[in-house]
Amino acid sequence: MKDQKILVTGGAGFLGKQIIKDLKKIGISDKNIFVPRSKEYDLRKYQDIEKIFNEFPAEIVIHLATPKGGMGYYKKYPGKVFYDNAIMGMQIMEIARKKNVKKIAIAGSALGYPQNTKIPYSEKDFWKGLPGELEAPYGISHKILSAQGKFYKKEYGLNVIYLILPNLYGPGDHFDENAHVIPSMIKKFKDAKDKKIPKVVFWGDGSASREFLFVEDASELFIKAILDYNDPEPINLGPGNEITIKKLAEKIKKNMNYEEEIFWDPTKPSGAPRRALNYKKAIKFFNFKPKFNIDQGIKKTIEWFNQKSF
Repeated sequence: MKDQKILVTGGAGFLGKQIIKDLKKIGISDKNIFVPRSKEYDLRKYQDIEKIFNEFPAEIVIHLATPKGGMGYYKKYPGKVFYDNAIMGMQIMEIARKKNVKKIAIAGSALGYPQNTKIPYSEKDFWKGLPGELEAPYGISHKILSAQGKFYKKEYGLNVIYLILPNLYGPGDHFDENAHVIPSMIKKFKDAKDKKIPKVVFWGDGSASREFLFVEDASELFIKAILDYNDPEPINLGPGNEITIKKLAEKIKKNMNYEEEIFWDPTKPSGAPRRALNYKKAIKFFNFKPKFNIDQGIKKTIEWFNQKSF
């Protein structure tokens, strides 16, 4: 892997920066890593992707590029989320197989699992239904990429792996209006403290539960999979640390030293009541132990956030 050229779409993003940092740690030089920037290349355009491969003959592709945002963004822009995510991945895979790329690693999503699947989600159930309405734009576009990988492996022999990660968080995350759960909560508590707002309001009733994976652990898992996993069937990667949104909010509140009240708005959607992954398949392939539990990860994320002074 050290001498191979690696294309990282979304390499300027949250997970991408960490993966590139870790690739360099294992001896991969800057000249063998290419990150296409959106100002120069629109990954929704076929000709732009062709241009990338012509300029940088990649042998490994790590596809992380994806529309930003959480549930609010998916609800507001369902068509855009579906199209952008699907078209980027489909065209990258098509051009990659024409260019005889050796391996493609796609960052999948647990949002692709069917709405009523038994929890924790097992890979064998991935194709037994569709995601819930709120998650569907993003989830279905990802199911399409998983299917394409399987079909391309069968017909063309393209080595595609589809890696399903839980919610990621950590230093370097984005804390804007499209932020995911943990950075969104951190930003809300920070704003409430600064503006002396006597309460913080979150969507739903707080009973929904999720898993969270610290970005450094996610990067380590991703690189392990690129090195050792060669099956187009989806594989769940993560820590198995399910927590309710309400408990998560309390942990962040404590670490942010916010002393006012938390209120929940049940008129707003909470998403699926529970989302957790089954990791039995991954255990067979990887000897992985997370470096950070949720308390350590939250503390480290908040320390970074406070230093940046958003």
